[in-house]
This record gives sequence, structure tokens and C-alpha cells, in this order.
Amino acid sequence: MGGVYRRQAGLADDVLCALVLPAAVYVSSSGAEAATAGVLAAVALFACLSEFHCESALSLGGGAAAVLTAGWALALPFGQVARLALLAAAELLTAGTLLARGGGSATGGEALLLGQAAALLCAASAGQLPELLLFGSPLYVSERAAVIHLLQTAFCLLLGLLLLLSYLPSARQSARLHLLLALLAAAIIVTTSVIINTNCLLWMVEFATGSAPRLRLLTIWASLLGGAVLFAAALGASGSGGGLSRAVLRKLFHLLICAVFVPGLLYDPLLLLAASGGITFLFIIAEIARACRLQPWADIIQRWFRPFLDSKDGGFLVLSNIFLVAACSGVLWYHAGEVTAAGHRQDLSLFAGVITVGIGDTVAAVVGSRYGRTRWPQSSKTIEGSLAAIAAQLLFCYALDHSGYLYIGQEMWRALCVAVGVTTLAEAFTAQADNLLLPPLFVIALRLAQRYW
Repeated sequence: MGGVYRRQAGLADDVLCALVLPAAVYVSSSGAEAATAGVLAAVALFACLSEFHCESALSLGGGAAAVLTAGWALALPFGQVARLALLAAAELLTAGTLLARGGGSATGGEALLLGQAAALLCAASAGQLPELLLFGSPLYVSERAAVIHLLQTAFCLLLGLLLLLSYLPSARQSARLHLLLALLAAAIIVTTSVIINTNCLLWMVEFATGSAPRLRLLTIWASLLGGAVLFAAALGASGSGGGLSRAVLRKLFHLLICAVFVPGLLYDPLLLLAASGGITFLFIIAEIARACRLQPWADIIQRWFRPFLDSKDGGFLVLSNIFLVAACSGVLWYHAGEVTAAGHRQDLSLFAGVITVGIGDTVAAVVGSRYGRTRWPQSSKTIEGSLAAIAAQLLFCYALDHSGYLYIGQEMWRALCVAVGVTTLAEAFTAQADNLLLPPLFVIALRLAQRYW
């Protein structure tokens, strides 16, 4: 399947998508992660220039990692070299697997971006989890550390399961898959319990119910989730969109994400960190069940999904819902080590996904589809939709600024206008999944505009 994707995005578009996450890592760390960003970008360029042939992505993955390791070994300590080799190998393996086994579910740029995310997860986990399992944890593990260890354990084990299912078709048989999912849950609980020195299930209950405000926030989120499930079930049962276009139906879930993420970021980012990781994990499990035809869940999920699917979901996998949550959570996950329950880190970049995808993309789609008349050159998007998106994003930030929960100074406003303009133009012209592309691009534009303007 080398070189054949769901959508022909073009080389320039693939390169942009493949380089946006390494660039975001570089600017977010003020250059401290230059080696990490450099390796991710070099592997991405190698894959793009090789036209994403599966032979290059898979069989040459080990060779590319060895070359990169040898190059960095001249200047860096062995531990860092090993980490960079792991980054390169994980990026190539994940991206190559998605292209080879995903049935046209992602463009080359999207596959590389997801591979980079998996590589960052593997590198961060490899630097912490083995040592904690072998030599033990401190007697007291903070809430933040426990949440991070739980998410690292869950997603590393889940990544292993995904690779197993990709290369061992017999594991997709119903009885075996049920067993594998049960073993996955048990492994997560046992491993996390060892790492945090307490029963993982009891700790999760205590964490979720530890304070009245946290319990209220969870109740609101559970109500929204329940309403969304009932709405999807009703549309699936009727077999129609209830008189709404498919684009509008999809954007309703963007607004739902805003209703979840905005109060979470303002009042309890640590709880949002745990909840966003948990819902992403469950979405991936649901897609495994649907794609592997695991009954009775597969038919139910497919029926619920059907009213919301569009041309971007034409491959073997349906990834749009996972992309949406990951887009709004990505910056929060990257800064997980700095997040606290009190939420004193009020960094505007944490709202990147909400601003660009939750507000901007939603308004652009709704206004453009209903009132748009003038299209951008060589694009299906309209100028009217883009202008409405810019206005909506700036109004949202103005409301946050004047609510007292987030301060945006004069210099930040200039940078914000640049970031909003750049991401809106990117949304209008890209053929990639904008849910993945826009948030890291917003972070890059915001940081660079702050630094140089």
C-alpha cells in the first residue's frame, strides 16, 4: 500500500503536517528539546521524501534509527542517544504500521504526526516506568505523578496491543480479542498499582471524589457524555441526521468538547488531564471493537457513527473522534508535568485545541456551508467562513480575558491575532485532518510571535 492514502494531500501538505509537532516541541521547550525535535523532523522528512513506501517505513526503520543514533552519539551521552534512537524507531514503526495496515485511514502526514506522538509517549515512559517498576516508587506519590504514570502505563500497553492486532490477524478473533482486552485492563491495574504503591482502582475513586468541586465537574461531564451518547443513539436508530447537515452534526461535538474543556482548564486541569486521557483510551478501544467486528459492540458503534461519517472517514479506521479529543488535549498532555489541581498555570497555549478546533473550525464550517459564497483559490473553503472563524476565536479569547480567569496582555493579544490568522489560513487550505494540524500550529505561531514581535 506504499504511497496510497485516503486523500492525496500533496508533498508540501504532508511535510507541513509531519513537521508541525517537532516544531511545536522545539518552541514550547525554548530549544531545550532541540535534539528530540530534530530527530522527529529528520525521520519525517526521510519518510516524506521516500514517498511513504511501506518498505522504507517498516524494513528501513531500524536502519534509520541506527544512522540517527550514530550521528548523535558523537555529541550526546549514551542515555540521550538511546532515547533518540527509540524516538526514531517508534515514529517509523507507528507511522509505517498505520499506512500499511490502516486501510487508507490516514494521509502520510497524519500517520507521521501520530507516529511522533507515539514516539514522545514511548520516550517519556521509558525514562520513568522501568525504573519505578524495578526499584520501587517513593512512599508518597503525588496526584499529578499518579495520573501521569497511569496514563503512560495505559497507553504504552494499548500501543502494544494495537501493534499485535496489526501484525497478527488471528488475534482479532472474537474470543481472543475479548481475552486480550481483559488482560490489557488487568495489566494496567496491576502495573499502575505497583508504581503508585496503592490499589489503582481505589485510588481512582478517591481521586475523582476527593472534593466537592471536582465531583460537581465530573457530574456535569457525565451528563454531557450521557446526552451525547443518547443523541448519537437516536440518530443512529433513525438513520438520518434529524434535518441537520453532516457538517453541522459533526461540529456539535466540537461544541461539546468546548463545554468539557473550558471549565476543566479553568478550574481543575489535573482532573481534565486524567479524564481526557481516559476518554481517548476508551475511544481507541471502541474503534478496535468496531474495526475488528467484535460483537455485539461493533454493530452498535457502527450504527451510532454512521450519521457523522464523511469523506475523511473513508478508510478502514474511523479516527475523527479520536483526533478531536487528542487535538484539544495535546498541549495539556505535553505539559502534564506542570499541571496542578489548582490550575494556576493559566497558559493560553493550553486552550489551543479549544480555540482552533472547538471554536474556529466549528464556526468556519457552519458559516461557510450556510452563507459562504466566495471560495479561497484552489480550496473548497470560503472566505466568509474564515473571517467568521477569526472573529469567533478572538471573541472567545476576549471573553476569557474579561472573565478574570485568564489574563491576556497587550503583547499577548498581538501574538494571539497572528496565531489565529495563521491557523485559520491553514484550515482553509490544508487537505490534512485539521483537528491534528491546527493546535500545534497555533502553539508555534503564538510562541514565535511572542518572541519576535
